[in-house]
Amino acid sequence: MDSNLKSYDLENIFISKDFSSWKDELSIASVEMEFCPNLFSATLNDLDIANKVKYINILDKLGLLKNENNQLRKELFALAIQFEGYVECQDLQCDNYYMLMHLAFRDKIEKHFAVYSKLKKKLLMKINK
Repeated sequence: MDSNLKSYDLENIFISKDFSSWKDELSIASVEMEFCPNLFSATLNDLDIANKVKYINILDKLGLLKNENNQLRKELFALAIQFEGYVECQDLQCDNYYMLMHLAFRDKIEKHFAVYSKLKKKLLMKINK
């Protein structure tokens, strides 16, 4: 029983660390997503039509990602509340339920961060030109 307790503690520590890390990353992304359109609004006036369209397309994608980011923040909050039930798990089926929920959300949020990172790189490269 002692090894089960230690196993649970480790899983709980990793899950809590993930939740904390994701919360921080989503918060930072939100700030960046607010900042970027403001940064580019001044730049847009100085561009020709072709480049202006490219910036506007990137900013439109950023707007969609901002909405997704806000949705993920809500989902993470709800998931953290659901995970309070993880403490009550008494069997492997219950553990698996929470672990699968955690893994599914991890896949979803990591895809979001990957898409956001690529878009942010595009934006930064545009600024650097």
